[in-house]
Order: sequence, then C-alpha cells, then structure tokens
Amino acid sequence: MASRLQDVIIRGPAASRPLSTAVAPGTLYFSTDTKTTERCSDDGSAWETFADVPAAIVAPLYKVTAIFDGGGVAPTAGSKIRVSIPIAGTIVRARLLADVAGNAVVDVLKSTYAGYATVASICAAAKPTLAAVIKNEDTTLTGWTPAVLFGDVLVFNLDSAATLTWLNCELFIQP
Repeated sequence: MASRLQDVIIRGPAASRPLSTAVAPGTLYFSTDTKTTERCSDDGSAWETFADVPAAIVAPLYKVTAIFDGGGVAPTAGSKIRVSIPIAGTIVRARLLADVAGNAVVDVLKSTYAGYATVASICAAAKPTLAAVIKNEDTTLTGWTPAVLFGDVLVFNLDSAATLTWLNCELFIQP
C-alpha cells in the first residue's frame, strides 16, 4: 500500500493535485487556479467535488493592523506606524474601522527590510479612506502594488483624520 500524506488541507494548481491514493481519506485539495475544492473519498479511491468549504479555511488570510489612537481627539496627521510583514503574499483587502463616523485617509508605504528607511506608496490614488462613515473596505485595490515578501516593512501614514478619535487600518494578505 502506498504511504499516505497526513495533510488535511493541500493547496496548489489543479495540475499538481496528488493522487487520491497518496493522501489520507478526507483530505481537502484547493486548486488555486480554478478556485475549486475537492475531498478525498473515505475509501481513498477518488477525489470528490466539495464546494461547501469556506474559502477562509482553505485559503487563510493574514491580517496586519495599524492602530491610530488620538487619546480622545482626532489622531495627528502625519502619524506613522511601522510593521514588518510576517508572510509572503498578496494584499487582497484593506479595511478601516473607527470609533465614530468621521473622515480619514491612510497611505501605505513599503520597503524591503534591507532598504528600510526608503519607502514608497503602494496605494496609488486608492488610499484607504473614510468619508463621514465609521468603516470602509476595499477589495479591488485598484492601482495598488499588492505583493509583499516576508520581512518587508509597511509604513502606515495617517494623511488626515477628523471627528474620529481612533482608527484601525487593516490589511489582509493571501499567502
């Protein structure tokens, strides 16, 4: 009998899916190119389409958060928060959350660790923005340069803020 892999969830292109006999029954395979999920049958003889697996289970997202806290007043424009990236991947979502409806614009700049101190915006004209709302999310990231590498440094720069007293800027990274 062939030895079986012990992975519960495997990801990769459809063409790289292992034989069903090489994995444990119940193993899930998520095809990153076709965005389909299959499950190895209980007897290990075949792959079965298994469409009800939430994408968050199959393809986890990593979150990087910058918190601007004004201590009871609007945070100061020009405030910066620096964060090292824990994983290589692609930024797929930017989200702003505030304590009250208000206005804010955050620029996200990036550098490699080796080149840190020299940073450049990755947002183009589509900076995360609140316009008289308490939250906003962008999943299209038009014009962004979303690729990040392990160890890259992001600098969250608060371009402006009004009315709100704290603001979270969250980026979600798909490995």
